[in-house]
Amino acid sequence: MPVKHNERPIVAAMKSTACIVLLETKLVLDKERVKHMLHETGVGLVAELLERKELSVKGLGAFRVAHIPFCRKRMSDATRIMPPAKSIVFQTKPVIDSRVQCIIREKTKLSQTEAAAFYRILAAYFRESFAKKKDIVLDGLGSFRDVEGRYRFVPDDVLLEIVNSEYRDLPAFDLPKV
Repeated sequence: MPVKHNERPIVAAMKSTACIVLLETKLVLDKERVKHMLHETGVGLVAELLERKELSVKGLGAFRVAHIPFCRKRMSDATRIMPPAKSIVFQTKPVIDSRVQCIIREKTKLSQTEAAAFYRILAAYFRESFAKKKDIVLDGLGSFRDVEGRYRFVPDDVLLEIVNSEYRDLPAFDLPKV
């Protein structure tokens, strides 16, 4: 599903023409292979986040699955009890060590040296796009974009459904005022 924002198209980082050309040129790879490698890398990033509940990416920061306990919302005639949930939280911070290079190597079958170069180029692309507050979509993970005047991370809806699957059958309910 294409993402729209302020009438500007959001380019998926994992499908961005600029990113593909950069990797294609610097690594001397075929365009279709680069596209496939970016897709596989995205799949690996999502799998890593789901398995370990956290993911650090150079050039961006850290993602983690956060638990949100049940909450009460007071209304005029009742109190609504909202079930617990999980969300994907992003924090900008320097990333020293990351499994992303290993994920790239495993998913793309690149050598360790090639995977390191691939990751270095991808991280530089992320860093530059993030610094310029460009809209970035990481397929399956979420997007970085302007939300009500603030540049922030918005998790992918399908990913949120997956992390919240254990709460799927817990409805919100109202307690009437006595």
